Amino acid sequence: MARGIGNPLWAKGGKSPNPNGRPLGFSIVAHLKAKLQEVPEGQKETYANLITKKYLHKALVEGDPAILKDLINRVDGKAVQRLANPDGTNLFPIPLADVRENHSDKENPQIKEKN
Repeated sequence: MARGIGNPLWAKGGKSPNPNGRPLGFSIVAHLKAKLQEVPEGQKETYANLITKKYLHKALVEGDPAILKDLINRVDGKAVQRLANPDGTNLFPIPLADVRENHSDKENPQIKEKN
């Protein structure tokens, strides 16, 4: 069954196949959050502190570029890609069809090579 369409055999307004709603149960996120607050045997700090130290060490001491990028994105937030000018006008005012029309194969030998 495709995600998001629900039960195709259930008619709207009919008896609900799950009248009590989603049953309460185990939440992996709640479990992980609780586990991160524990102090592992033989350690003096929580899992959360140990993970944070390792994360910062890899980013700043080892200089791992992927971890460093992730750290910057988490601290400052990802850079926003502008899709419009500050005044609200289209950032790309020339329609793509016009660009293609004005740049034929003769003008751009790379296009000819790829075809």
